[in-house]
Amino acid sequence: MPGLSIRPTSPGDPEKLAPNLRHADLRDCALDGLEPLEALLEGYNSSATCFTVQDASGDVLGMFGVGEKEDNKDIGIPWLLGTERLVQNRTWFLRSSRVLLNAIGSRYTVLMNKMDQGNVEHLRWVLWLGFRIVGHEGRAIHFARVNNV
Repeated sequence: MPGLSIRPTSPGDPEKLAPNLRHADLRDCALDGLEPLEALLEGYNSSATCFTVQDASGDVLGMFGVGEKEDNKDIGIPWLLGTERLVQNRTWFLRSSRVLLNAIGSRYTVLMNKMDQGNVEHLRWVLWLGFRIVGHEGRAIHFARVNNV
């Protein structure tokens, strides 16, 4: 393990992470017309459980969770925003996040979201988690996974 850990998100984590987001993650935020801090706070506040990735010194490298679709409680919205340092530890993160995201996402019949078409790291992450690409719209790639019903 590279000295990283995953813990429940604490108030203040979004503010620590926002100025350090990867360029590709900034484009993901822009798909929804959100500034980085707005996107992180929306994800944090809409997720029943939200996780933060930090290094040994406490620097926040990423946040992820599953938000709930307001008009349909059977649909969860998985999300991830992070720094270049998170990408540098992608193998550790892929393995570590899979169990957590599967556990918190299991309460939903469908998990779905979108990402910027240039966000290769997010594409790798969602494919690793068993999602399928279900469409394109402008720069957005839509992905989804149906859980056991």
